[in-house]
Amino acid sequence: HDLALRKNIQTWTAQDASGQLLAFSRNEMVGYEAQSRTLTFKGQSTWNHSIPKPQQVTSLILTKAHVVAAGSRDRQAHLAQGVLWLLGRQDGKVTKTIELPAEVVFDGLAASRNQVFVSSQDGHLYCFGSKTRASKTSPE
Repeated sequence: HDLALRKNIQTWTAQDASGQLLAFSRNEMVGYEAQSRTLTFKGQSTWNHSIPKPQQVTSLILTKAHVVAAGSRDRQAHLAQGVLWLLGRQDGKVTKTIELPAEVVFDGLAASRNQVFVSSQDGHLYCFGSKTRASKTSPE
């Protein structure tokens, strides 16, 4: 993976995707370009999704069914609140938006066993997803 510096912003590049944030699996990639506020997905399908101002993405992961993005609703606000988006991998449409009481930390997302974990600036760890699936599986 190459690291490029443009206008003092780190930009990562992997195959055909680039951005300040990247998430990828063997055959699919998603990147977030902060200046244009755009998520770009490349895989079996290709799509772009614009993030409205003043929202900003600070964390990005891929799950089996979704692109999961999280960040701030308004970083300029005195007490910035957070937001979590689930986007369909096939079409990039937002399937769920969850508002959080605090901004999500940089790279503060993780996923395991049908659950998404979100770490926030106020020190909380949130868990969203299927409790049933998580409780029936044993640690590996």
